[in-house]
Amino acid sequence: MENASKALIVAGGVLIAVLVVSISVYLLNGYREFYYNSMNTLSSTRINAFNTDFNKYGNGVKISGADAFNILSRVSEINSSDLDDFVVDSVATTGTVTVDNYMTYFYFAENLLKEFNYSFGYNDRGIINSVSIIAG
Repeated sequence: MENASKALIVAGGVLIAVLVVSISVYLLNGYREFYYNSMNTLSSTRINAFNTDFNKYGNGVKISGADAFNILSRVSEINSSDLDDFVVDSVATTGTVTVDNYMTYFYFAENLLKEFNYSFGYNDRGIINSVSIIAG
């Protein structure tokens, strides 16, 4: 009888240990899912914030030279930063204005008053990675 009672105590201890481990695994899985969801939300928030600089003008629209200056300035700033995920790979411009010479080009006031055709494209993650500014 004494052995049976000890066996029941040991079995009860094992069941309690298994229950504690099961609850711990369940809670860790829930935390992991919460963590990944919050990381994805943060990522989409960062993407939306990045894209706002470019899509606030609209896509496939005419913009002023001042807006073109602001966009090219932002492209230059982004591409010289350490943000590897956020780089504008492709910039199509007219032969007269490029990312390299936009400061000089827009130094002249008449160029700020010109109209430009503006459009942009997204990569597979939804990040704007191409910009087109063509004199119109």
